[in-house]
Amino acid sequence: MRVLFFSIFYCVALGISGAFAGQVTSCGNPDEDNNCGPGCYYSTDLKKCEICGSGTYNDGTSVSCKSCTKPNGAQWEESAGHTTDSCPWTITCEADQYWKGRVCANCPEFHNSNSTSVKGYGEEYPEPNSDICEPTVFTLTLEKNLTNFAESPKEAYVKYGVGFSKNKNGPWDEDGPGVIPSFNWWQDFVGYYTAKTGGTRRFNEEGYVERTGTTSKTFTEDTTLYGHWNKVLYTVEYYRDSAMENLYTTRSCEMGNGGCEALKPGNGFVGSGNTIFDHWVCGAGCSGEFYPDNPEKNIIPEPSESYGLDNPIKLYAYFVKCPAGYYCLPGQGKKECPMGTTSAEGAAVAKSNCYMNRGPSGTKFCDDNGCFTFPGSGKIMYDPS
Repeated sequence: MRVLFFSIFYCVALGISGAFAGQVTSCGNPDEDNNCGPGCYYSTDLKKCEICGSGTYNDGTSVSCKSCTKPNGAQWEESAGHTTDSCPWTITCEADQYWKGRVCANCPEFHNSNSTSVKGYGEEYPEPNSDICEPTVFTLTLEKNLTNFAESPKEAYVKYGVGFSKNKNGPWDEDGPGVIPSFNWWQDFVGYYTAKTGGTRRFNEEGYVERTGTTSKTFTEDTTLYGHWNKVLYTVEYYRDSAMENLYTTRSCEMGNGGCEALKPGNGFVGSGNTIFDHWVCGAGCSGEFYPDNPEKNIIPEPSESYGLDNPIKLYAYFVKCPAGYYCLPGQGKKECPMGTTSAEGAAVAKSNCYMNRGPSGTKFCDDNGCFTFPGSGKIMYDPS
């Protein structure tokens, strides 16, 4: 009789509640054993049947609700009255993860993803969604690697295992981004390398990958590459005179370094009379003065585009008189006269030309032992002997 009563009660309860398969929306009265039927439980406090809450179910075989099944880390969705172990749950896989089928797992190396939520029902787990793991996009900073031209570094992008692009969002070309410097500045661009000097070439002169085993997979982080160039030289001519008729020597400088240091003359480089070399003056192809003894004022600029590489930069020597108090050696510059002696401007070409002036009543010399007066007038010439 009890079994028949429960069966009739269950059918009536489902019919009255308007329930759909696996879930009821209301509960009837309990039977004499306090069974409330599927999706419900008997509340001892309220002395009546209540709907099973979120995360629980009752298949009709128990007075109380049972816990539904869900994976670790999942959260129950608001849903009541379940008659089977099919309570809805949601689990959030964090950024750089994907749903592997039963758990969240890390994306493969050098792949990433946004956080995503997946939904299941009890032991009904959704299918894996590994396709949300996209290959990582790295930025390639392409330095021109020339100091003589104001140009910002260019950028390209590499999608790991896929290819290259000029744009961060593609399209992707496995052959390379095709990015090269805008201006060559009289030099032939030969490609982008892993180091400013030396290193390994990654892109050729057209901005594409060399077919030597270098692939997009070798870029696993944001990377800076450096442009390399064929050597191009310009000529600097040094003259002894401002008329630039008396050539002293010719030197070559390499383009792409922002300029080169002016030559420091050798011992045989002398001016007329008692004059010494002081600095170079630009006579053609540039402007300014260049001092070999002053690194901050000694860089000859590279030729301007309008001047051209076929025209040499011309510098001429500027000589000055040997200053007072110094003696000047050809090609060695000025040197201070020994203590107590001096020299006239432009007069001393050797240490022996330094002198001491005698006083009108003689010259007094003193040391720790006393003083004495050297009589006479005129200069006392320096003579170490």
